[in-house]
Amino acid sequence: MASRVTGTCCTASVERAGLPGLLRDLQRLSEDQDSADIVFILGTAEEKVYAHKIILIARIIPIKIFIGE
Repeated sequence: MASRVTGTCCTASVERAGLPGLLRDLQRLSEDQDSADIVFILGTAEEKVYAHKIILIARIIPIKIFIGE
């Protein structure tokens, strides 16, 4: 049976583990050319938006619901 480890073994802050940290990390991923699986080229200015398949797969059902499929 697994037991819970208590104490200060990890240095990550509580704020980083929360929603603001998640949003910041996702923003960094959208700019990360090295780890991106897909590049969307948007608009007449051809702005590049880098994406990751795993995040797109996780969001497919909510996107389908949003657009009414």
